[in-house]
Amino acid sequence: LGILLEQLEELGLAGEEDFVFVVSDHGEEFYEHQQWGHGHSMFEELMRIPCIARGPGIPAGTVVADPVGLVDILPTLGGVAGFRLPAGIHGLPLQPYWTAGTTPRPHDVFGEKFHVRDLMMLRSGKMKFIQIPDTGPEAGGKRFDMVFDLKRDSSEARNLANPDDEGLELISLRARALSIRKLALSGALDSERLELDEETRRRLAEMGYAEGFGEGAP
Repeated sequence: LGILLEQLEELGLAGEEDFVFVVSDHGEEFYEHQQWGHGHSMFEELMRIPCIARGPGIPAGTVVADPVGLVDILPTLGGVAGFRLPAGIHGLPLQPYWTAGTTPRPHDVFGEKFHVRDLMMLRSGKMKFIQIPDTGPEAGGKRFDMVFDLKRDSSEARNLANPDDEGLELISLRARALSIRKLALSGALDSERLELDEETRRRLAEMGYAEGFGEGAP
């Protein structure tokens, strides 16, 4: 990253007076939960990504332990750039983490994936909720819930959710996740289905984004 920032400065694209955020879109599975690649689950190996920031007023070496999300970058940039944010966004500005005399407001971090598998996740402090389709022989469209205490179980090996006796924590986490999903769907943009040519399919496959593009798929 040091080399990258030096090159940006030499090219006149970013200097010490500019804010630079380095993030990832997702992590990668290396069989921690018996899966490879990405896009199959919402475990930490996929959801926990780097978020490295440099800019005026950000102390070097500051490490934030609270969970934050990619959705927080827009309001953060909006704050430093001074532009008005759209109403109803879920993210919060990250400036309180490096501004003296201010206190960050904890908030839930949400993640989801549609299409091939309908996955949903909510991180609230040390607790994490995951919902996936139940693939059992008699599932009938039901969902399978998981709850993990990441402070005690960072590898997400012990599911605390009990389908036969749902506790208040599971009910609360699931309700908050569904509320955020409803908010996201209310502001979703219209889309249309496009036919992909073979060259586009090949390039997507090389990048690992061709899952679900079977024969006859759009």
